[in-house]
Amino acid sequence: MQPRKKKVATILFVSTLHLMCSLKGQSQLAVIVAPVLDLGKPPSLILDSSGRLYNQFPLDGGKNKPLVACPRTHQLIYHEIVEIKQNKEPVTDMYDIIVPNIFYVLNGSHIPQNTYRIHKKNLITFKELKSKKVDINKFPEPISFIKKNNPFDNDTVALIMPHINSETKITFSAGTRFKRCTMSLPESDENLSVYAFDKKIFNFRTIEIPKHKLMITSPTTNQDKIKAFVQLARDWAHIKNGFIPYVWGGSSYIHLSNGRFTEIFASENNVKTSFFELDDYPYSPRPGLDCSGLVWRAAQICGIPYYCKNTATIAHYLKELENSKLEDGDLILIPRHVMIVSSVKNNKLVEARSYGHGYGKVQELSLKKVFKGMNTYQDLINAYHNNQTIYRLNSEGIIAETISQLKLIKFSSVWS
Repeated sequence: MQPRKKKVATILFVSTLHLMCSLKGQSQLAVIVAPVLDLGKPPSLILDSSGRLYNQFPLDGGKNKPLVACPRTHQLIYHEIVEIKQNKEPVTDMYDIIVPNIFYVLNGSHIPQNTYRIHKKNLITFKELKSKKVDINKFPEPISFIKKNNPFDNDTVALIMPHINSETKITFSAGTRFKRCTMSLPESDENLSVYAFDKKIFNFRTIEIPKHKLMITSPTTNQDKIKAFVQLARDWAHIKNGFIPYVWGGSSYIHLSNGRFTEIFASENNVKTSFFELDDYPYSPRPGLDCSGLVWRAAQICGIPYYCKNTATIAHYLKELENSKLEDGDLILIPRHVMIVSSVKNNKLVEARSYGHGYGKVQELSLKKVFKGMNTYQDLINAYHNNQTIYRLNSEGIIAETISQLKLIKFSSVWS
């Protein structure tokens, strides 16, 4: 076999993306006030004015027309700040929004996309906040791929696990960011005081969050940030008393499941579809993570300037393994799926795996349980360099997919 020809991705963030999202001072900004919010891409998604269809998205599309069954493309969480896009043809009670901390490209195109559609009840504009004299400086500065700003400063923290607050009656997702309280309060060894916006009183409350639930300061070096990223992904894969469900388009973590899943077949307007549901997961919208959402959310919590929404974006903007070693935190990329190298030494990876392969959760697995005949990472590296076809296994050890486009991605290339 001929050795693989190395491809070096071209990073075009500043020149190209500046045309797509600017967060200019004159923009109409707004803050999300829903713990989890499902998004779809306009104009393909048609919603009624109540936005009810957002709450009807299943966990994942099934084997029959999955994109029709589950049109979720992304999720937003509390305190995230977006830019309202002026619609040429306004939709009743709906906004098109620009999301600054993530983007994607489609196969065959390198034009970044970060526009979604949202019901207005799920956000509050800064204009309205200012009119009520709300101090918008108590919101964390939005993460922006244009500014490439640090998600953390001396005043910003992020949840690494969900937190239920009794005052606001909100369960905040992992990844939710807060500003530290600047009032002169006694420092606690166990808790940290932060500002949380409460739309019921239309102002901020000062709440306390246990420090063990927070990423309080970002690791200093890039290497330490990647170590923290791997550890967080592994922690999410080994939660006691349940697992984080796979949710197509998901980028949140609030609830756990222990349930069995079922593929449900349906027909609407003579279009037959199928989708997956868990028997113990009634939440709406459905919190959870897909493969890309797992990587993206964990990376940004750890202060890594990572903004890729899907696998096509990863393949275009990050660099493949060349002569450098494969390291913990690097990514395994196959068509429509991405996995995290969690331990080169122990030949393990972390992934959010779909229901169609018998899993439907965030998990850590041995490499040999994922790819047939790949017992070690050296086996996978050899297959990569030799353009070798490999075979992906399902939960029963049966070949579920033939892979001819394996890529090994250097995660550190996000800083290139």
